[in-house]
This record gives sequence, structure tokens and C-alpha cells, in this order.
Amino acid sequence: MEEYRIAGMEPGGLTNTDEIRVLLCYLLKNLKEPVTFELLNEILMENPVANYFEVVSTFRALVESGHIRVCGEKEGSELYEAAPLARRIADELQRTVPRSVRERVVASALELQARARR
Repeated sequence: MEEYRIAGMEPGGLTNTDEIRVLLCYLLKNLKEPVTFELLNEILMENPVANYFEVVSTFRALVESGHIRVCGEKEGSELYEAAPLARRIADELQRTVPRSVRERVVASALELQARARR
């Protein structure tokens, strides 16, 4: 039997905007330093837990609503961090995203940040 896959996403991946919103808030809340969108994209494509287009759309909406804010610039790219509202969403709604997905994405992000610093 063939597995059903959505646009390159792993089985069991996030399929609705609310889950993706919570994951992005959770990820930014748990990173040690601000990140570029390019790094966020690399993290989420390395761990294909959500459709790329949904991630981009949700990320833009979070920036426009003030959940995610620009906090600087690095090598010509804006740096992003979780605003207080995003931190609250991450704390209150993190269980809507499977723990395995949250942990894998944060671990990958921390590893990519460490590599980028070296």
C-alpha cells in the first residue's frame, strides 16, 4: 500500500495552519538566538514536517501580526525572534504539535545554529 504524502512532507506531518503557527512560535521561543528566515526554512526542509508554501504563508502572517518580530540583521538578512505573544502561544498550545516533531525540529535548529557559528 502506497503512503499518502503531501508536497514532500513526512507522514504524520503538520497539515493545518494552526499547527504550523504553533510550531514556528515554539521553535523561535526555544532557540538561543534570533535566526534568519533562510535558516528557519533550512530547518523545516531538513525535517519535512510541513508544506513549504504553508510555512512561508504562516510565517509571513505571524510577522505581520507581530507574533514574530524583526530584531536585527545579519549579512543582509533580517533576524527574527518570538515576540511575547508568540512565546505565550508556544507555552499554552505546544501540545497541539506532536512532541516528537517539536523536539526533532528544535534539536535540528540548535545544531544548524552551532554549525553556522563555526
